[in-house]
Amino acid sequence: METTDHENISTNISVQEEDAFSRAQKRVFLERIVTDIRALHARYHDVNPPRAIHEKLKRFRQHEHHRFIRVVRGVFQVTLSGRASFWSGLKPRLKQAFWPDTEEDPTKRSRADHARRTKTRYYRGKRPASACASYGVVHGECVHRQVHLFVRYILLGASKLDAYLEAIGGDDALDPCTLRMLQLCVRNQWLPVASETALWDQQSRIATALDLLVVDVCEDKILLIEMKTGYESEEYTAHPTDPPMRAPMHQLPDCPFWRHQLQLWATQLILARSYHLCVDQAWIVLILPRMRGIHAIPLHDALCTDRARAFFLETLERGTPPA
Repeated sequence: METTDHENISTNISVQEEDAFSRAQKRVFLERIVTDIRALHARYHDVNPPRAIHEKLKRFRQHEHHRFIRVVRGVFQVTLSGRASFWSGLKPRLKQAFWPDTEEDPTKRSRADHARRTKTRYYRGKRPASACASYGVVHGECVHRQVHLFVRYILLGASKLDAYLEAIGGDDALDPCTLRMLQLCVRNQWLPVASETALWDQQSRIATALDLLVVDVCEDKILLIEMKTGYESEEYTAHPTDPPMRAPMHQLPDCPFWRHQLQLWATQLILARSYHLCVDQAWIVLILPRMRGIHAIPLHDALCTDRARAFFLETLERGTPPA
């Protein structure tokens, strides 16, 4: 299962934004994005009779599964037959089932991993500085939260821009990577319709949250988006020193690219199996704060087979904790 570099995979919809945003530039840029996305929103809904895609999303929003799950202090709580219990998240289960080295931080992994981290293809010379206020996990959480609040305030709540900016902490708190993500949606006519929605699957007893669900207004398709920020301090795709994942995914190298592919794939399968929502496409959106870039990577064809899906689900269910 060979992969190509993510820049080559995503050339058709890659975006390169400005190198820096002043407070005034960020607000003007955001106002333009809000205008464009609201125009997309109107174009999508102003259809008579309603499209079939409207009904699919309506059934997803009204699915009874949503009533049984909530997030309590960052942990998924599912209530069945009047009894609440905390469920394992998707990433811990994937680590347990497939990762040969479960450490997320590349600087703390095994010595064998050092070779893939010493120098990446991005940095031929001096590493550029990030225009973002935070980095690492904190930066990723910040971008996820700001995109989620944008969907909640601007699209679903039809609030004014000032209300959104107040919710994220003001103009200065607006992250450039949030703007890059929203601009990617505008350029590709992607209308966000759901974000940070908690999901659960009874057969595997796994809970997770989808990052973003969007509608491609031009193609009339539903897309699942998994947002990832950073991953600039190591090789993103496979490196010669990468060990294989655990069986039955042992043909895949253990690298960020394939870890993210499996996470996206599992979320797609949970949507289809537990919520009866079959998305048309699934994408990883890799946001690079230092390189001021953003790349969209489709779900790999190697995972889109019935045999691979059966092996994958069977392995996840094998690690299901008792009810």
